[in-house]
Amino acid sequence: MGTQLCHTRRGVALDAIIQNRKQRWQNFLVNKDAGHLFLIHYQPDDEILPLPWRQLKQERIDWAWRQYEKQRARLTWLEDDALPYLHVRTGTEIFAEAFGCPVYYPDDNMPFALPLIHSAREVSGLKIPDLSTSSIAYLFDMADTLVERAGPGALLQIIDIQSPMDIAALIWDKLTFYPALVEAPEAVLELADKVKQFYVSVLDTWFERYGVEFIAHYPA
Repeated sequence: MGTQLCHTRRGVALDAIIQNRKQRWQNFLVNKDAGHLFLIHYQPDDEILPLPWRQLKQERIDWAWRQYEKQRARLTWLEDDALPYLHVRTGTEIFAEAFGCPVYYPDDNMPFALPLIHSAREVSGLKIPDLSTSSIAYLFDMADTLVERAGPGALLQIIDIQSPMDIAALIWDKLTFYPALVEAPEAVLELADKVKQFYVSVLDTWFERYGVEFIAHYPA
């Protein structure tokens, strides 16, 4: 009983620190005269990050949880403005992969998408993915696991997001994509619009499920 009460009191104290820091961030973002915020990156036992491969899903969840626990522990003694958050770490390839792009997985670096489209005439045949069956769906499974474990109010870092045009430039081979900006702009806009539709569906689902308070994917 005593141990449980101690954990409860500690949790309440940490929640109060987090709310105070959130308020400082809100004040800073809306008031140009709010002063400074301090972020101190202190991880003397920093471990190697698991690469964001699908087959390392559980390792990524376990790593994210360990990082979250360390961040919460630092709240009690490191007086900066950092907020603890859950991290579903991804690369830049996730939206392009959902459209069917093959992905290259280096042994020692982040994965990246390879182009799927090489000409303007291929754009019309590209289908907008269904989120529930897309390659992005498992990232929601990871986020669900972490949020359920952390409990209500835990902040989640959003997955890697780029603009629809950035994603279009991953899907379409750049050797022909850039000339198409001049020679076939309607095809470029059609592709960007398809990306936008899927992109919006992903973000709408993310915010509906996890709320609109989040840590930006970069810089974190």
